[in-house]
Amino acid sequence: MSNVDVYAEALWQTIKKGESPKKAALALKMTLERHGRSMLLSRIPRALARIAAREERRDGVVLSLAREKDAASAHKEIAETLLKMGAKKEDIKTVIDSDLIGGWRLEGRGELIDRSHKKQLLSIYENVIHS
Repeated sequence: MSNVDVYAEALWQTIKKGESPKKAALALKMTLERHGRSMLLSRIPRALARIAAREERRDGVVLSLAREKDAASAHKEIAETLLKMGAKKEDIKTVIDSDLIGGWRLEGRGELIDRSHKKQLLSIYENVIHS
């Protein structure tokens, strides 16, 4: 882990613990200047973006839909799963996935629920090929 990554991680954790982002960034700036490392300041935002992306992948929940009209039925079906995952409806990022033929996929927090037509069609295809 580079020095930039260490400082960015420290900033991330400080903010995550409840410190205001502005106050935490100012404290980091002063620390870097005091230690003669102010040149690192310009690289910290990119490192923070990488940390945020990593956290989003780990903690995020993505609902992929074939069509927008599939959203209502998908939300009804995933309600129980969201409870098990410890996620709320507001935590879900909904995307339209052009690779899906129909249906939906819910992925996140170590779970994958695939109710897409693509999965069903691939299953039929594999059964035909291997018969």
